[in-house]
Amino acid sequence: MFRNREIRHFAACFLLIAVVAVTLSFTINNLAGFLSLASAAAFGTTFFLFTKARYRDIAQISNQIDLVLHNAEHLYIGESDEGELSILHNEITKMTMRIREQNDALKKEKNHLADSLADISHQLRTPLTSANLILSLMSNNPDENQRKAYIRETKELLVRMDWLITS
Repeated sequence: MFRNREIRHFAACFLLIAVVAVTLSFTINNLAGFLSLASAAAFGTTFFLFTKARYRDIAQISNQIDLVLHNAEHLYIGESDEGELSILHNEITKMTMRIREQNDALKKEKNHLADSLADISHQLRTPLTSANLILSLMSNNPDENQRKAYIRETKELLVRMDWLITS
């Protein structure tokens, strides 16, 4: 808590004000000095306890965020009262839900892309297999008319593959 520069500055200012107030109170009357000293101690202790509780809540929120970043399925942050920590809790919850929605959408898109690539691969493999068969038949067939027919079929397959690739 005292690593926070603002807390250190506040504590130094509070201590300075308390020392001046207690010193002036003791110059007026001993009872006023003790009352001022007790008041300063009570206010300082109260501030310290409230700040410590606030830092504990912030640390808890930070730990929950860390769990979400490391793929924990659920985010649980205890409900805060009205105030800054409640607003922070609400914003983190919204952000977490949004990140999960985007993650789900990305997974669906990845699966769709994999399916599309498999479909394209299949569509390209079929004409290539046919072209290989035609070429092997063409190389083994001495008939010129039959070869020309095989060449026409190969050209048609290439046109079909070009259509598959460009569409």
